[in-house]
Amino acid sequence: MTKPIDYLRTYASKFLVTRLEDRTVEIRTKFKIPDTRRDWCSVYLFSDTHLGVILPRRVGHRLAREMPDIFTIHQDADDGVALLFQEDRLDDLVDVLKLRRRRRALTPEQLERQIAFLEVARASRTPVKNALSAR
Repeated sequence: MTKPIDYLRTYASKFLVTRLEDRTVEIRTKFKIPDTRRDWCSVYLFSDTHLGVILPRRVGHRLAREMPDIFTIHQDADDGVALLFQEDRLDDLVDVLKLRRRRRALTPEQLERQIAFLEVARASRTPVKNALSAR
């Protein structure tokens, strides 16, 4: 594999990305597997062309059955299933895999409203609070 272990950071602008202790990076999903070390499922880098996803057993088998041209089962365990898919299909599978998206940026109008609200809040502070914050 020629891609670095933190390659999935390139998706950090779109999705919630987690860096693990061993410096690998995962994209988090909304699926959870109960009674495991972690309380989330994730997408991970499997090879230069494929990504893997760990899902609960029922969900993984359903996706493999409904979309056999996209997913292949890599590992099947008692608590979850590891599926493989091509990386270029990630954007098409966002809703299917329930990937956690980044919050969207504020529009210019929303930013102006926030600034105006903060200015009003700062102006309404009492002189005692302003004197204490100046120290």
